[in-house]
Amino acid sequence: MKKLHSLIENIKIEELIGSPEAAISGLTMDSRAVVPGMLFAAVRGSQNDGHTYIPQAIAQGATAIL
Repeated sequence: MKKLHSLIENIKIEELIGSPEAAISGLTMDSRAVVPGMLFAAVRGSQNDGHTYIPQAIAQGATAIL
């Protein structure tokens, strides 16, 4: 398990809401695969916009949203 800050240390952060010490157990771009502790990467694709699924990811226990 990694801390959020170690995953984002080389990324230019415009806004961080919450603790960079949050424990992250995994990463997914598929909101249906989110389990508690995961980071959900909301990506705009050619057919779907992952931002649409942020509420679902949060409801399923995502620790962080990118």
